[in-house]
Amino acid sequence: MFKTAVVLVGGRGTRLGALTDHTPKPLIDVCGRPFLAHVFDYLTSQGVETCVLATGYLGQMFVEEFGDHYSGLALRYVQEKTPLGTGGAILGCAESLSGPFIVLNGDTLFPIDLRAMFAMHMAASAELTIGARWVDQVARYGSLHVDGDRVVSMAEKGADGAGVINGGVYALTREIFGARKPGDAFSFERDVMPQAVSRGHVHAFSGTSYFRDIGVPDDLELARRELGDFRHLLR
Repeated sequence: MFKTAVVLVGGRGTRLGALTDHTPKPLIDVCGRPFLAHVFDYLTSQGVETCVLATGYLGQMFVEEFGDHYSGLALRYVQEKTPLGTGGAILGCAESLSGPFIVLNGDTLFPIDLRAMFAMHMAASAELTIGARWVDQVARYGSLHVDGDRVVSMAEKGADGAGVINGGVYALTREIFGARKPGDAFSFERDVMPQAVSRGHVHAFSGTSYFRDIGVPDDLELARRELGDFRHLLR
């Protein structure tokens, strides 16, 4: 059973303009609390016990906000000295982990059933399992071509129309990174995932739950209207 999640919170959040000049995107106020607190509530509801935060931009603010625990969730921080990309950030956190773990983005709330996703991951002996979701417009997201529950190809952002997207929640082990070492700079989405897909070892766990990425102003405002009562999103 997984007990650890890596949460990526190091990005600059440039699409939100002045809102992130002095505040990291996951710490922006949403319904009277940092958005990341809603993500933490979701993780604790799923039985996660330890969260490793991959920090970068204004990283010390996360430590000041949350310290070393949040409502029973133990918090650890891995601060990038220079930007390493999503792959480098995950690998830097994975250095101290053994066995499979969960990865998710600190600016997105997609409360899928992590226990069921992890069970699929283990049963399939997958290198990577992706939390996936059907949306009406895939343009802002990387999209997936899925055969059954196996991912057979991926597309970068910019496609048009409805489809299955990568929801940014993953189950994996550090072995997926091969010979790469902590401190290497690379993209998980561009430099790791396509190779794993080509090997046939990537699966999609489809979720139909709430999904909100606060990366652009319109969606941030939607989150502020929707997350007044987070608990109903877990049902």
